[in-house]
Amino acid sequence: MPRMVTAYADQISEHQRDLTGSASGRFMLESLAAIVIASDRLSRVMDRIAVDKEKLSRNFSMSRRKIVAEPLYLLLAYYGHPDAHEFVRKLTVEADKSNQDVGK
Repeated sequence: MPRMVTAYADQISEHQRDLTGSASGRFMLESLAAIVIASDRLSRVMDRIAVDKEKLSRNFSMSRRKIVAEPLYLLLAYYGHPDAHEFVRKLTVEADKSNQDVGK
């Protein structure tokens, strides 16, 4: 992160012909190596990920009545509801108590 901040700060003065931007240039190989290492680590982790369809189905069925809560909150906020998150949270609590879908 500090290396990227330096690189971004140097872009401001790239038109100048002084050594202002030379510091970040010295760390480009280091930044490239960090990206390669992070990509390799991510690839190894992703290779081990497996989907357990039975658990996925069970988790989905446990929360299927509330699945609309997130899109509802986003839509209400987008259209200017003053407290969309709290409104949807209360709907979710009521739905849990009455064992119904959110919004019914």
